[in-house]
Amino acid sequence: MKPLRLQVAAILEAEAAVLHYQQQSAALGAEFKMELERGCARVVSGPHLHSFLPGGCRCCRLQRLPFGIIYREHEVFLEVIAVMHLQRKAGYWTERL
Repeated sequence: MKPLRLQVAAILEAEAAVLHYQQQSAALGAEFKMELERGCARVVSGPHLHSFLPGGCRCCRLQRLPFGIIYREHEVFLEVIAVMHLQRKAGYWTERL
């Protein structure tokens, strides 16, 4: 299995989402973190199983929240480009490629 590497912008997006959900409820913030960890595990265990996107990227949707993990595969690692809210500004992350 290839290791996962997150771009700084993806880390900042994940942190902002956690903060947003924690402001609503501590339990919701914890749920987001858990769903994100599960999504990352699915990416690592099956990088070819998720939807195709432009630029050779793929999207792994979180199961219980409206977010997706945008990533692409390199020879020795998987790069997370964005942790994207699926109902906002589609494609904004393409400038990071």
